[in-house]
Amino acid sequence: MGVKENLKNIKLRIEKAKAARKNIIDTGDVKIIAASKYVNAAAVIAASRGGVEYFGENKVQALKEKIEYIREHAPDVLEKSEFYMIGHLQSNKSRDAVGYSAMIQSIDSKKLAHSVNMAAVKQNKIIPVLIELKTSTEETKSGIDIAGAFELAEYITAELKNLKFCGVMTMAEFTEDTERVRGCFKLAYDTFVKFRDIYGAQCEFLSMGMSDDFEIAVSEGANMVRIGRLLFKE
Repeated sequence: MGVKENLKNIKLRIEKAKAARKNIIDTGDVKIIAASKYVNAAAVIAASRGGVEYFGENKVQALKEKIEYIREHAPDVLEKSEFYMIGHLQSNKSRDAVGYSAMIQSIDSKKLAHSVNMAAVKQNKIIPVLIELKTSTEETKSGIDIAGAFELAEYITAELKNLKFCGVMTMAEFTEDTERVRGCFKLAYDTFVKFRDIYGAQCEFLSMGMSDDFEIAVSEGANMVRIGRLLFKE
């Protein structure tokens, strides 16, 4: 099976997961972001032509290289696709992150937010951002704690005019214990709802769930999932 069939199957699984929701606010369709860190630019082009609209990269350099390749070899793909920065971002990479992505999903500190805003000012660009929440206890996971997230959102919305706060992102604990995974997603959803109460519809996206756990994420309220392996497998 190719990307087209994989995408169809993922969409069916998402609809089943949405049907299992209980007491979840409706925030519209679930966006499928193709997490493309393990594939090359040619595979991204093929995926776009197979119906994928959104792509997420973990590293700024890979994002830059793929977009430059696509710009040269398949400019039509850039016209109908959006590319997001979904991995941990260092402040010194802010310029390219702003220049090459339509959204940055991994803002986890005031320092990083300030750096991204400065880059956006220089490029005369308003960049949508998500705050990355740390909802697991794993040392390797990046993100900001819940209390810090509210301070960060206030800082962004009050002081950083070239950032548009659009919601939250999280990664669940890496475990086979589905209840612990679900707990991470529930915490992110509850935080998302509180942000909606404060900031209204501009807090639009709850990005959570990957190939192994996206159905749990969708059932707990995700309206954006980041899927790589399941989408690109043959």
